[in-house]
Amino acid sequence: PLPRHTHILLDRGPFTVDGERELLRTHEIDVLVTKDSGGPATAAKLTAARELEVPVVVVRRPPAPPDVPVAPDVAGVLGVLGVLLSRAAADRCP
Repeated sequence: PLPRHTHILLDRGPFTVDGERELLRTHEIDVLVTKDSGGPATAAKLTAARELEVPVVVVRRPPAPPDVPVAPDVAGVLGVLGVLLSRAAADRCP
């Protein structure tokens, strides 16, 4: 069950500073909690919160386990996949 006075808002970006500011005001948001997604999608929300002096809590991603490959972008993912596929092919060939 959700807490009392919960409002679920469904929306899809791109978001504007004006729109995020209005959202914070309309819903009387007094603390903003957001995840660290690593991209620019939250910029408008953070700017609006700063302008309205709304405190922000950013939840960081947990560190990746040391044995899990990590890639910063699509090119990096393709590189990691290439390495993994090469290893798998080498493991299958005598």
